[in-house]
Amino acid sequence: MIALETFTVRELAVVSGVGTKTVQTVVKRERERLRVEEVARVPATGRGNRAKVYRIVPDERPNVEKDLRELEQTRRLLQAASASAGLDDGERDKVPGAFLAAEHVLLHQLPGETDHARRRHLIDLAELSIIDGFDGGAVSQPRPAGTVAQAHAAAARFLLHLAEAEQEVTEGPAGQWARLQGLQQTFEAVVAQVAAEDEKALERAMRERFQASLRRHGTPTMQATPDPSQRLKTGDIMEAGKESASLAARHMRDPGVGALPVGRVAGDEPEGMKSPTGVAVLETVHQQSTIPTVLVYEDDPGFPPQVNMPVPHPVPQLDTQPFPTAIAESAPQPDSAGPGTEAFRYWVAADALSRGSRTWGPLVPAGTQWHPRVGSALTAHLNAGNDLNAFYDRTGLWFFRRTVAGVLVAACESSEVVEHATGHAILDALRPSLFNAASAEVAALHEAFGDISALLSSLRLESLRIGVLTETQGDLELSSRVSRMAEQMGWAIRQGHPNAVDPDCLRNLSNRFFYRDPVQLPPNGPANTLSSEPHSFSRVFSGAFLKIVAGIFRQQDLQDEAGLARAAETAGQLLVDAAVAAPIVSAYYAQVAGHMIAADQRRNGGRNGRSLRSAFIRHGILSLEAAASIIEPEVARRGAGIAEATSAGADDEGLTDITVHGATYGVTQPLILAAPAEERGFGIAGSQPAGGSVSPADPERVAKSYLEDLFRRGRVHVPEEHRSDAAFVDDNPSRLKTHEITRNSTGEGLALVRQCFD
Repeated sequence: MIALETFTVRELAVVSGVGTKTVQTVVKRERERLRVEEVARVPATGRGNRAKVYRIVPDERPNVEKDLRELEQTRRLLQAASASAGLDDGERDKVPGAFLAAEHVLLHQLPGETDHARRRHLIDLAELSIIDGFDGGAVSQPRPAGTVAQAHAAAARFLLHLAEAEQEVTEGPAGQWARLQGLQQTFEAVVAQVAAEDEKALERAMRERFQASLRRHGTPTMQATPDPSQRLKTGDIMEAGKESASLAARHMRDPGVGALPVGRVAGDEPEGMKSPTGVAVLETVHQQSTIPTVLVYEDDPGFPPQVNMPVPHPVPQLDTQPFPTAIAESAPQPDSAGPGTEAFRYWVAADALSRGSRTWGPLVPAGTQWHPRVGSALTAHLNAGNDLNAFYDRTGLWFFRRTVAGVLVAACESSEVVEHATGHAILDALRPSLFNAASAEVAALHEAFGDISALLSSLRLESLRIGVLTETQGDLELSSRVSRMAEQMGWAIRQGHPNAVDPDCLRNLSNRFFYRDPVQLPPNGPANTLSSEPHSFSRVFSGAFLKIVAGIFRQQDLQDEAGLARAAETAGQLLVDAAVAAPIVSAYYAQVAGHMIAADQRRNGGRNGRSLRSAFIRHGILSLEAAASIIEPEVARRGAGIAEATSAGADDEGLTDITVHGATYGVTQPLILAAPAEERGFGIAGSQPAGGSVSPADPERVAKSYLEDLFRRGRVHVPEEHRSDAAFVDDNPSRLKTHEITRNSTGEGLALVRQCFD
């Protein structure tokens, strides 16, 4: 189908016979999937700008051709759908036409498709029909931007959930009715989001679509035992789609046709309360007895403009022991507040804080509490200023926000960001001496723990466990919704710094980064390379951890969502045991790995040893020699991981002060660093890329290298009184300073002191 070696969008459209906008959509999405790459730019005919020239990555041509064919087929189906709905040419340019087109994909193609990859592709196409549009089809308006795009994407995502609820046949009509009722609150939030953008036509189409579904698929009397003979068939679904398409089309021409008057419910609509949008809120005895809920994002707002769908969760409890939390802002009333409101951001953050506490609470040693400087509860501040960041600083959690390309990106609106920051606080409670250690590897373990906190907190949710098993077809090592951290924030950062983060998220635990001694690495680098910067280097350990969860899951008797929950909890427990017990040394990753294996020997009789060793070897955290040496006799001889671990300890436990010449770093006095210098628990190390084991650097070299990298990244604040004439500190106020040079509290000279983890 694609005979060209290189091509522009226009050239590919001509030779393939596919519409130009269809080709543009495919090329854009395939670039995000790293299947197509830009190779040049040439003068564009009749324009002042230059056209991009692309090539298909070797071995990816069949995939790109398949997507192009499917998208063109869908475009033609959308044309037919809009025509059959009775839309004239002008109406096809309106958003509801795209809404009907997306519905056509979901109602006519999705029900009979069992292959997950194909279902995911069809869902993507349905969303694209609203977000991107198709040339010559149901949509031809320019791509909306900013919050309008978010509203359109939310509408598409709601349509997907509605179609899936209608197609649910395993639970029969009663279960189907319950699913539709459960979408009521989500519907209210999305309609409010659309209405806020003054998208009246789309709002009307959504109302008619939901009303048609409720009329078609049941009444509250359908609470009897499901009758398999009464399960909904695909033909019924298609008829429902045609009915709603006709209603929406007529409503677009005449807003009075098919509309429900305020305060009145259609004749065949079940009796119930009236919602602010005029749609019946269906009330049953079961609903009246349920606990209050709030709308939240389960993990992240998502990669704009394809945002995730908010879902109802029980009102979160922040006083969860042993890790109670609080929010500095006043708590709003639990209601149906949706994305874009401060109330919604509050409840997303509260839900994430509560879930993070419930994730780690059962795993930590008895008596574990927040660091004393935190106080009795960890307080989150949801609007700390203008930035794309969040941090933990022993006084609380601080979440920033910034508007990027018309989208307000609030860190507190991502559960993954909140749970990452909470993870820093949890690890500080377990092992406070890690906070100030002058070691890139220790700092990176802290960052990995944050990402692992987000992963394990997400996997507490049954819906996400089911989703990731479906998305990966049971191969949890693959990239998935739970492995991709902070998709929205990653998107926002890419707008100004395209190479600073991963192509589809901030960081991805599904990776192949191989251990290198961070002393030998550059201080910074693009996201596709490894550097000593802690967030970059953290991916080595977090990547191994994802493989550990996957390996333990494969050993479960039943590889279902419950088995995944057990695998995640087991891996989290072993990490907690190791974080508490592993000595703080150079080559710290290897010690944590060894102590996880030892903890598994103590707790589980070594049942998960193979999965642990394999993951750590594949990422170079343990050399082959090191992994083979950690066997039961060695564990018993060393006594590592045998006794129950206890948390906390002094802030400087396991650290040794070393003094460096202050003038080398532009400061006025000798400088004290807290070097990692405990006695090793195991005589093990990471792997050399060429084979064999790394020779760990001595503690002084580790600390000096860490300090130098901090200065080279502009992360150290040096007060004026401590600057020499040759000071070279970075005074850029937009760059967060994680460390400060202060007077040494225990003696003469100055000291490097950490202020926060971001």
